[in-house]
Amino acid sequence: MTEQVNTHLTIAIESTKKTIEKRAFYFRNLVISVILLFLSSIVCAVIFKAFYPLALILLIIPLCAFFIYWDNLIVCNWSKEIKMLVIQNRLDLDTFEQTVISIKSIPQGTILGMMSRISFYISF
Repeated sequence: MTEQVNTHLTIAIESTKKTIEKRAFYFRNLVISVILLFLSSIVCAVIFKAFYPLALILLIIPLCAFFIYWDNLIVCNWSKEIKMLVIQNRLDLDTFEQTVISIKSIPQGTILGMMSRISFYISF
């Protein structure tokens, strides 16, 4: 029985690590995209000696909105995975939370934010 619990705990931890890596990957891409969009619009404005290329900067808004949507989708999928393990009594949420928080390679702020979503929905 203990072996099965450890297996489910390991699965949950690996899923959490993959989710955080995926979120970090998309965030890095967002930062690079925003910088490139901003710099290219300024360069175009200087080259064409006009202000209309600066309107490209407005594309940053939908780009960030799409990132927020996509990031939320990633976290929702992760939380569904963890909630299913908890609901099926295959994973103890408190043990999982303490274990994940004790892992130094996982950013504390990120995991606490992700865990707060799960704790909120399970408490109902």
